Amino acid sequence: MLGRALIGSLLITLLTSPSIAAEEEHLVVRNKQECYKALAAVESQLYKRVKAKTLDEEQIDELNLILDDSDQYCFEGKVKKAKKKLMSAIEIILTSPAEKVD
Repeated sequence: MLGRALIGSLLITLLTSPSIAAEEEHLVVRNKQECYKALAAVESQLYKRVKAKTLDEEQIDELNLILDDSDQYCFEGKVKKAKKKLMSAIEIILTSPAEKVD
């Protein structure tokens, strides 16, 4: 439940990041920082799900590719693309069970 709350607040933060009104240079630096924080939060949730063995190998591989792409987009300052990738990762993580049911 805490993971879902964290991801929910993360998603709200991502969706409400600064708009075009800010200077472009300032926007890139600020969004890069937010982008990396969001990426770290999603990676943390992925790690927890891997440790709990609630994801199959295919999901883990897909999430790792998505997070690699997100990392590259964050680095390049392409925050909108990174957001899309991170949201798809969040969706996959949220659809997996938090704990393995035997």
